[in-house]
This record gives sequence, structure tokens and C-alpha cells, in this order.
Amino acid sequence: MPVDTPSMRELDGYSPEWENNASAWPSLVTAGMDFVAPCPTQTDPPKPLGVSLVLVGNAPIPFYDTDFCANQPRRV
Repeated sequence: MPVDTPSMRELDGYSPEWENNASAWPSLVTAGMDFVAPCPTQTDPPKPLGVSLVLVGNAPIPFYDTDFCANQPRRV
């Protein structure tokens, strides 16, 4: 199921105590580049939870005037 990836600050501002709230919207909370936390989690009784990520690399940025840019008008 695709979910949002809000920062910890965003989720704390919108839904305080999200880490203990079973009715919080499903998301994968991010805190920096190397920390993520699933939300909500099943705490009573605890259940295993799996997360699968698909990472997409950054697109190359055109630097020179002659570099190809996908939004250039078609030249006929």
C-alpha cells in the first residue's frame, strides 16, 4: 500500500502522540536520511511489521546550454 512520507516534525505538528495512536493515518515517518518509522504500529498485542521501499535516483540537471532537457519544445 503506498503511503505518505512526512517528516517527524510534520507528523508531530499534525497528529501529536502519533507513535501511540492506532488511528493515525498510515505513513512512513522520516527523520533525516537514515531513520524511518512505520505509523501506526500494532502495540497490543505486538505484531511483526514489514516495510518495502522503492528508491528513485535524482534526475540529472542540465548544466550547459547544449544539454538535453526533456521539456524543450520540439524543433521541426
